[in-house]
Amino acid sequence: VRDIQWNEDLRQFFILLDRKLILFDPVTRLFQEITRITPYQTNTFRRCTCRNDRLFISYWCQESAVELIQISSWNLQQRWWSPVTCCANEFITCIQLNSKNQLALSIQDENNPLNRRCRFELRDLTLNSLRVVSLDTDLGIFSRMAPLPDDYWALLNVDNNLVFILDEQGGVLDKIGLFHGPLHNIALIGKHTIVIRAVKKLLFYDIEFREERPR
Repeated sequence: VRDIQWNEDLRQFFILLDRKLILFDPVTRLFQEITRITPYQTNTFRRCTCRNDRLFISYWCQESAVELIQISSWNLQQRWWSPVTCCANEFITCIQLNSKNQLALSIQDENNPLNRRCRFELRDLTLNSLRVVSLDTDLGIFSRMAPLPDDYWALLNVDNNLVFILDEQGGVLDKIGLFHGPLHNIALIGKHTIVIRAVKKLLFYDIEFREERPR
């Protein structure tokens, strides 16, 4: 499983595999493969994100492609390639939509695996750049992220076990590194609870925004 995303309109989960997209209904516990959605050529899916009638899928490779799919018809609306998505030596490690229909991308430079350069980008729905933030870290991959209230973001570095908190202007407010052991995913439940998946447990944290700083 590459990614799992909840769709509020369908009240179902999207489950993204290497080369398949599956809908899961938590009430009936039925799985439905969306056979019209397949990777182009011999490529492999990596991440997905959805909101309303839009589903974005990114691919696992350098020069990562990104697709926009209309959920109601399963029609491919648009496919973007490098250099629109990222540069030739880069790949997209994570994508996520927020409530303002802005698409966040975590992008990683693969020129030097021992000294990777990472950045966070906020795009509009046609992938025009709105904001770019360099992510200062020695190593590791920002492979998961979650939108927070007030246009903040939480980014998970799965190798360094770090969580970066970004404000609405893209400033890095905090780097939280109080975690022991590998971290695999991060999500927002409701409006004020962050859940982080570790190897054998889930970690829940309440967040408060006071004087423009989360706690």
